[in-house]
Amino acid sequence: MAIVQAQIGELIPGKGIFVGVWKPKDRDGASLGNAFNVYAAPEDLRSGRKAPLNFKDTAKRVTALKNWHGHDGGAFANNTALYKALADGSAIGKWFIPTRDLLMDNLYENKDKIGGFQTSGSGHDIWYWSCTELRDYQSVVWSTRFSDSCGDWTNKDTFRLSCRPCLVEALAI
Repeated sequence: MAIVQAQIGELIPGKGIFVGVWKPKDRDGASLGNAFNVYAAPEDLRSGRKAPLNFKDTAKRVTALKNWHGHDGGAFANNTALYKALADGSAIGKWFIPTRDLLMDNLYENKDKIGGFQTSGSGHDIWYWSCTELRDYQSVVWSTRFSDSCGDWTNKDTFRLSCRPCLVEALAI
């Protein structure tokens, strides 16, 4: 039986929207030695008022997800926790806030194929959270504006930005 690779932007039942293959590297550029198929949620994570959340509230909301589009959320408050969970397998099939490279290289670069992103307007809802913390300042994480790919380090408490959770499945490499 031949294995057919999904196309970026294709909705895969029970998984999400396929956004590509990811071979994560730590902050020093060393490979984690794993490869994953990555899937994005079909829509942004929002509060009950349909408004963006600050990072800490976004992380809490992702962690509390139960059977959201068929999957639970994972308790990965930053990229370090996520990489550890990827290495031990506990992140497989759980929603998480994407890392900086996933946000930029997979979600932003394929935003038109994936669809549903906030890309116009002047508010903070066109900015998206990553879980990648600045090395010596855990109070800020990387965020990207989806209208033009402008990125910046953003305080976790100050701004209310959008989030498109992702999940992964392991690939043999």
